[in-house]
Amino acid sequence: MNKLFCLAAATMLTLPAFSASFRADLSGSNKVPLSPVENKDAIVLKPMHWVEEPARQFTLTGTAPQECSGDWNEYTFSFRPETDGLVMISFIGDRGNILITNIRLDGKLIDNGKLTVADRKNPKVPQGFYARGAGFEFLPTGGIDGGGAAKTGPEDHLIYQFRAIRDKVYTFTVSARLAQ
Repeated sequence: MNKLFCLAAATMLTLPAFSASFRADLSGSNKVPLSPVENKDAIVLKPMHWVEEPARQFTLTGTAPQECSGDWNEYTFSFRPETDGLVMISFIGDRGNILITNIRLDGKLIDNGKLTVADRKNPKVPQGFYARGAGFEFLPTGGIDGGGAAKTGPEDHLIYQFRAIRDKVYTFTVSARLAQ
């Protein structure tokens, strides 16, 4: 019995801790080259190393250096498009599931940035967004102060698309926490 207990305790100690980080993947849809912009205390964006040239110039990715906790924290990233056009941003839980809400652009909530309104055609997704992945969840009351949230993970993305203007710096800030 004592040996069984020690074996069980040793097994539990070797299991990985439940953790996840906030990640943003950006795409200029093979038409809009994207450049990272350094911003103090912000996520560092870099071209997606897994995308081959010449398409890599149209991509950026960045993962928060600190893991998400059970408390809401803000994550910021900045970039500049080199031409006018559509930019797609995927908000992702890297290595685990996180909740995302309060999406702001240049300090102001984007339309439905609190993720409270469902899409009329697909009520499983917030209005103004797309989703990818079978594990994606839209939680209309799962966010801060009764607002909504989206549960994302490595394969489950909340996607926002907007028309960007050449050489304008865009700074996004997102609230996120570990999904429990």
